[in-house]
Amino acid sequence: MEERFIYPIVAERLGSETESEAEIEHGLTRDGLDKLDELVDEPGFGAALVMLESGVGHHVHEEENEVFPELREKAVEALAPLDPQRLEAEVREEPDSDEMTRDELYEKAQEADISGRSSMNKEELAQSLAENR
Repeated sequence: MEERFIYPIVAERLGSETESEAEIEHGLTRDGLDKLDELVDEPGFGAALVMLESGVGHHVHEEENEVFPELREKAVEALAPLDPQRLEAEVREEPDSDEMTRDELYEKAQEADISGRSSMNKEELAQSLAENR
């Protein structure tokens, strides 16, 4: 929900660098979670978990103590229409990429004008769509 609804306002009001940093941190978190899945029963799991916790902690601290307070100050009118209950319902209505077929993901990629979509497999389409949000 942050990436879809809040980050566009962050980019507009606080600058694209702030938004880009937050997007990168979200991507690193997704990568870290994927790595944890790979390492569940392997040596290095604990270290990967500590790194992920540290990165998420940094991101949350920065958002809660810097980004969001500044956003509340500079974008009150832009945030006002973002009713949390409506946004949650909207996000729930959109199926998870895991639940979608490759053809459904392809259609979404076509709507988003993602290049190279015809040669992508289901996982690549889902990743491209997630990055395009």
